[in-house]
Amino acid sequence: MLFTNKVYELESNAEQVDGVVSQINSQVTEAGLSKDEGFLLSGCVAELLNNIIEHAYEGKPGMPVRITINISHGWINVKSVDQGKPYPVGLRSRLSDEAAEDGRGIHIIDAWSETHRYMQTKEGNKHTLRRRVEASDD
Repeated sequence: MLFTNKVYELESNAEQVDGVVSQINSQVTEAGLSKDEGFLLSGCVAELLNNIIEHAYEGKPGMPVRITINISHGWINVKSVDQGKPYPVGLRSRLSDEAAEDGRGIHIIDAWSETHRYMQTKEGNKHTLRRRVEASDD
């Protein structure tokens, strides 16, 4: 497995999500991870980006979003930063019903991640995700 670190700078436009997901798939392949890991990571990042666009920025286009993906030493680390509306306090407990119409993105992100942390920093809203992975046998 190769080390790879990539920063994706984009604006809060849903049309940009597919392009970033495509670039992430290339990064995963370059790092020697399986197509399955690429699919899971891409889906997770797409959900994270869509949540930022829809909820943090309330659909307002043109706002900054930064995603950093680091693949190293058997781990994928994903960090997102945005300056949108803060994550509501207690959101996860309110979304505990997996059959609920809202909140599916958070469930997808949490299912992919071994850890998913959120905090407000000087940079803005910050999500940090982490997952252990193995090199591809493909």
